[in-house]
Amino acid sequence: MKNMNADVEVARWGIWQLKEGSVLRCGNFSLSGVGFYEIELDRMTSRAEMLDTIFQVANKNWITSEAIGDLVRALDDLLDPQAHLCSGGGYSWQRRCDHSTLCRRH
Repeated sequence: MKNMNADVEVARWGIWQLKEGSVLRCGNFSLSGVGFYEIELDRMTSRAEMLDTIFQVANKNWITSEAIGDLVRALDDLLDPQAHLCSGGGYSWQRRCDHSTLCRRH
């Protein structure tokens, strides 16, 4: 989807958008005048942190089921968790991944 304020492509998943610096931003709602919610992807280095983030967002009173599905798709596209965090569903320690490299693809 094209950003009208700049001549650059913007990666979007529903109301989620990839911003500069490996930040996933949720917009399109009003949260006490703030208007957006951000997730710093660089801090998500384990499967537990990813799952915790998904459930933290799921418990927000403004989130919809569709937006949670969009978040899961964004995380899958950006971080490739099956390759980097939970390959084969195993319990082995996760492999470190370079979020900035993965996010640059989008």
